Amino acid sequence: MPYVEVEPGVKLFYEINGTGKTILFVHGWTMSHDVWEYQVSSLAERYRTVVLDLRGHGDSDKPWSGYTYDVYARDIENFTAQMGLEDFTYVGWSMGAAIGLHYITRLASRASKFVSVDGVIPYFIAQEKLPFGPSKREVNSWIKQEKVIRPEFTKRFVDNMFYQPNLRYTKLWIFNICMKATWHAAIESLKLLRDTNLSDLMAKIKIPVAIMHGIHDQVVPFQFAQYAAQRIPGSVLTSFQHSGHAPFIEESSVFNRRLVNFIG
Repeated sequence: MPYVEVEPGVKLFYEINGTGKTILFVHGWTMSHDVWEYQVSSLAERYRTVVLDLRGHGDSDKPWSGYTYDVYARDIENFTAQMGLEDFTYVGWSMGAAIGLHYITRLASRASKFVSVDGVIPYFIAQEKLPFGPSKREVNSWIKQEKVIRPEFTKRFVDNMFYQPNLRYTKLWIFNICMKATWHAAIESLKLLRDTNLSDLMAKIKIPVAIMHGIHDQVVPFQFAQYAAQRIPGSVLTSFQHSGHAPFIEESSVFNRRLVNFIG
């Protein structure tokens, strides 16, 4: 399997398919490259699709440390540099979008466009300006559950991701992906989501931005997308009427078409 070493002793798994303009897909919390199956299978006929697993997730190495936005973003920076990726579109889902925001505004980004898919932007916890999403107490409870009843918690989390009915086996597929992430990466990344506010980075984006979000998202409520769209210069908000937290799965054909329209 193909790997790139992003720091001594830490290798990230990746896959590349197709030719043309490059799209880098970055998954969310406890997920893996596999979630982008409906994008790769469709878009690789026209684009060069690159998918990877973040450290601690999927088939990548699972070190004990490094589960911060600084390190996640540096991993992306090192990966893209070693792979020679230039002028690419960064597509980040959920936590992957937050990592992308950090990467694009704070490091030597090679991305020319940015797509936030149900992104954790600017933060995850309900606050005064955005009284939506989980409370800090709720996330602390999730962390405790991750330590003692992880499969049960993960099942509830996955069930909550989707809006459309009759997705039993899709949920099973995503559940199995989640369980490949190490428990330590899951817990440390939950703490990261709980404690980080990226509000100061939104106005610093200098490349075209598309914000794509399911209106029925129960993980990162749609109000976060509206808030970000008002504060990221020149961004375009696209809503998905029949999706929860994963419109690229629930409305994959519509999602792919809109992504192609944005990339060109």
